[in-house]
Amino acid sequence: MKLTATPGIPPQPCDTGGRGYTAWVNDKKSEMVHIGELIKSELNQQGRSASWLAKQLCCDRSNIYSIFKRQSIDTMMLMRISRVLNHNFFDVYCNDYKKSSATSDEN
Repeated sequence: MKLTATPGIPPQPCDTGGRGYTAWVNDKKSEMVHIGELIKSELNQQGRSASWLAKQLCCDRSNIYSIFKRQSIDTMMLMRISRVLNHNFFDVYCNDYKKSSATSDEN
């Protein structure tokens, strides 16, 4: 996927409820996934704490808070988090890709 800026309009962050950011894909505005917010949301839905997740991942709680702030994440770390929370976070990227592919195919 090629990220390009529309001439005269640079890519800029936008208010997406804390769940994403804006990028330009093939001269079209596209909302991107904010994985840290999604992980935090799933953790809260399960009624679990950052301390609990830190223990499961064998890391410090401060690392978990750092993950919550990330817009992107290492795939191995995302796999570990997905397994611990029994939630496939990769589906979010697959669905986002399918939506962006369908949009670009219409052109």
